[in-house]
Amino acid sequence: MPGSSAGIEVQGAWRVDGWQVRPVAEELPVVGFARSVLFNLGALGTLTLVVAWFLIHQVAVVWYRQRHPLMERLHAIGVSRGVLRRDFVLAFALVGVVATATGLLVGPLLANLLTQVSVPGENPPLAGWAVIKGAVSGVGVSLLGAWMACRDAASRPSLRWLGLAALLLVLLAGLLVERSGLLGAFLAVLALCLLGVLVVRPLLGRLRRGRIPGAGSLLSRIGTREVAWYPAESSVAIGALALAVGASMGVGIMVDNFRNDFTQMLDQRLAHETFVTAGARDVLPAYRWLLSAAPQAKVQRYGRVRHRLGRWSLEVGYTRFTRSEAARYGLERALEDGEALVSERLARAMAVQPGDTMPTSPPLRVAGVFPGFGEPGMRVLVSNETARRMGIAVTFDRMSVSNVSEEILDQWVTEFEWLQIQSRAQMRSLALDIFDRTFAITRVLTLLSLLVAAVGMYNALLALRLNQSRSEHLLQALGVTGGERRAVALRRAAMVGVSAMALALPLGLGMAWMLCRVVNPRAFGWSLDYAPAAAEILLPLGLAFGVALVTGLLPMPRGERQMAEVEGV
Repeated sequence: MPGSSAGIEVQGAWRVDGWQVRPVAEELPVVGFARSVLFNLGALGTLTLVVAWFLIHQVAVVWYRQRHPLMERLHAIGVSRGVLRRDFVLAFALVGVVATATGLLVGPLLANLLTQVSVPGENPPLAGWAVIKGAVSGVGVSLLGAWMACRDAASRPSLRWLGLAALLLVLLAGLLVERSGLLGAFLAVLALCLLGVLVVRPLLGRLRRGRIPGAGSLLSRIGTREVAWYPAESSVAIGALALAVGASMGVGIMVDNFRNDFTQMLDQRLAHETFVTAGARDVLPAYRWLLSAAPQAKVQRYGRVRHRLGRWSLEVGYTRFTRSEAARYGLERALEDGEALVSERLARAMAVQPGDTMPTSPPLRVAGVFPGFGEPGMRVLVSNETARRMGIAVTFDRMSVSNVSEEILDQWVTEFEWLQIQSRAQMRSLALDIFDRTFAITRVLTLLSLLVAAVGMYNALLALRLNQSRSEHLLQALGVTGGERRAVALRRAAMVGVSAMALALPLGLGMAWMLCRVVNPRAFGWSLDYAPAAAEILLPLGLAFGVALVTGLLPMPRGERQMAEVEGV
């Protein structure tokens, strides 16, 4: 499972006597970070595939209902039901082959487009596993959708409730069992999505048996109630649209909260006017030159080194931690000797919190925990004195500078050509630009899900219109005008849109909470604030309602229109 398999941790695969064996990602944090990114993109792609599965399933349900009378006649003259269902499923296999061939042609173009959005200039090659995955996914989704349509026609309600109970169990296990890791978190998200889709049909059934809202004229009530009269045609499409909208809402809220926290972190960390890096050189000569040229300058020197504390390989950062410097990491006092600020990922790995003593040599007391946004590894920050006690040769390769004129900075760079200088505004703009390009792919994937769901919604509304062909011809014979019939279709589409919105709202909010509080901590080691923004909620809901209205008013294809006319006669 390329992509999604990055979330599966292989434990206990190697045993070497006298040695400690750990995953490469634990020693090389960038590898673990990249695997988490790969898994999240693979998970989003899988959600798009789930939406496509509901689409083909909905088409299969409509087709099965249309062929059911003919299949019953064939069964009456001796053809077994197994043969009829087998031929029905194989017909959809042909659909899957055609769709897969189209996808394999379009897929590399889409991959290049997404790559240009995030990493301009790169041109990823088409890997063999991607072709195999696409082929298996396309044909498999078609076969599964057709098989589920056949099973759905013969299944009992008790089996459906058993499936809902199993999904609920997977959801709770993925949320509560921390050891399930990324895979468990994603399975919980997937279970939530499937639960949201599977409850549509029972809800429509209850709506059909109960009091259905529909104030106004008779035509208005007909348009409103048609959705509940035919749950087989509308439930899957409503669920697929709600799933796509919920995914767009959940990912949008997660990215918005991520960006807000990231911006807050930038404003807190970039407290100085200018930031200077010296590569692998010591900044001491440049530091002395600047203080002699500008005695009023405020200069802070920083150093870092890869270090091992017990079993953990991490980065140790050190500087002179005054109160103002410690405030950049959320600590409201100066950092004392023997104390440390640890990243949230390291705190989770060591299971420590402020006030605890880290199991290291020498022992360090945790003064505070800071979120390590965008940091692939674990980090600990200490004072210069503490770093020396840890046996670290203290050298400085970075500086932050304030209260220095542009003229002196120009002279400084001329004198020391190996210095690289960036202003606070430049670093902030560059960081936010990288952030936006990084999450552009997730936005595109959610839009693709919406596009696929829109096609499914059109098919569902088309099926509703085919089922109502006789009644529409009756209304026409009774003198109902074309405008009034279009008003009925508009009311029908609006009811579908409202149903999708009502389901997408709790689904999207629940998915956003899981992404912020469960998936992100397990993937990257830091949690996000859960604060849904109105724009990230209202925009997907508005798109859902708009998609339903537009698809409900689109003209019926010629072949289906002729079929409806024949059935009306």
